[in-house]
Amino acid sequence: MTLKVIVKIVETLDKNTKKFVERIQKMLFLLGYDLGIHGVDGKFGTDTEKAVKEFQKDVFTDKEEWDGI
Repeated sequence: MTLKVIVKIVETLDKNTKKFVERIQKMLFLLGYDLGIHGVDGKFGTDTEKAVKEFQKDVFTDKEEWDGI
């Protein structure tokens, strides 16, 4: 595998990850969870993590049902 191929694979994975995080953020935003000043940016930062934990706490009342990230 050449360096060019490896770079292309990493770029593709990064784009897919960003899209996945954006989808999660949009869902959280539409449900009323606070994503901080950055909003929907495709980056899984501290504000997104906090929103995910709040969502899990609200939806999964039994601690065994969620991982708490």
